Amino acid sequence: PAIQRGPLEVASLRSGQSLFEQAKRYGLELDDKATMWARRSCFSFAGNSLLVCEMFLPNQDWSI
Repeated sequence: PAIQRGPLEVASLRSGQSLFEQAKRYGLELDDKATMWARRSCFSFAGNSLLVCEMFLPNQDWSI
């Protein structure tokens, strides 16, 4: 394949960790007991690399 994906790295984020605190600064309402999950991987294409980092929202009541 032309695009190759490197291994996935997975982490749980908790209060006090920089990505968790950054999410709170951008308006996400999280209490200190909440856990967010994140993953990242590097894609390679034609000698170039792209690092993709995704953060997943904690459990929410999405019912209307």
